[in-house]
Amino acid sequence: MTDDISLPELGTPEAAVQTCVNLISRATGQPEDRLAYWLDLYYQVRSAYESEEARRQQAQRDMDTIRALCRPRMTDKPQAETPAPPAEPEGSPPEPPTPKPSAANAAFKRETRERLLQLRAEGLTTARLLEQAHGTVTEGQIRDIIDAHTVPLAVYRKLAKALDEIQTET
Repeated sequence: MTDDISLPELGTPEAAVQTCVNLISRATGQPEDRLAYWLDLYYQVRSAYESEEARRQQAQRDMDTIRALCRPRMTDKPQAETPAPPAEPEGSPPEPPTPKPSAANAAFKRETRERLLQLRAEGLTTARLLEQAHGTVTEGQIRDIIDAHTVPLAVYRKLAKALDEIQTET
């Protein structure tokens, strides 16, 4: 049985499209020529949507890359201009150099943090620690120390004092 209609070559995209149109036409009872236009409309709209979505996603990836590359520059704090020191009168003794963080300070910080973690493991609450510190240490500073963020040495000293007092009570 052969139809008078010339069919596209089997295995081609055109044959696949024509077969889909024919099957949907039979299932819906719509004429093939009208259904072909509807399906083409759907294809064109879908293609435009997917193309725009791909363009939007690429633009987002590009912005993410730019942000990642610029992040160190954007987070650097501007350095405040420091005024020049007043002129030293002749014959005055030189100022001692400002102390730099030492290994001893780092060890003190590490030991204090370890004491804090140990006491917390033994049941010390943040509320109790804040009470003992009498407002010299904040909850945020305690969290920063627990999370090993950079915290000034003076805060560690205040925390160590409060920990000493708590440990002498027990």
